[in-house]
Amino acid sequence: MKKIIAILIFFISFSSFSQKVRVKKGNVTVDDVVWITCDEPAPYTFSLLDKNQEEIIFIKPITVPGGAPRTQSNPNGNFSYYVIKFLGLKKEFELETNYKDVLKTLYLSKAINEDLTINEEKANRLVEKYGTEFSDRFNGRY
Repeated sequence: MKKIIAILIFFISFSSFSQKVRVKKGNVTVDDVVWITCDEPAPYTFSLLDKNQEEIIFIKPITVPGGAPRTQSNPNGNFSYYVIKFLGLKKEFELETNYKDVLKTLYLSKAINEDLTINEEKANRLVEKYGTEFSDRFNGRY
């Protein structure tokens, strides 16, 4: 019984710190508050826009056939990741996750200022932290 209560407390405390990210009708919301606008995702490829509706960040999924071990749930051995490009800075990084977690990473890193401009220092930290290990590993095979 004590274990069940401990697990319940853990999940309740964990869920209270997580942000709920949604993309709907050209808006990215975090905990039901509009954070930034985006163009309509065309299967998960989309851009984040500034106040003038100009692209500031481009997010693109990459799938590498045969890049991962073949399993029952992944019979083709596909490896998927996202490339996140800071337009105008000519910098990018990659994440092996889903697009909502990409948006959450950008939000939590504060790479986008309140006036919807890119915070170059925070963007550089993301590039330094995550880098381009997947495209480096697959050497342009996509």
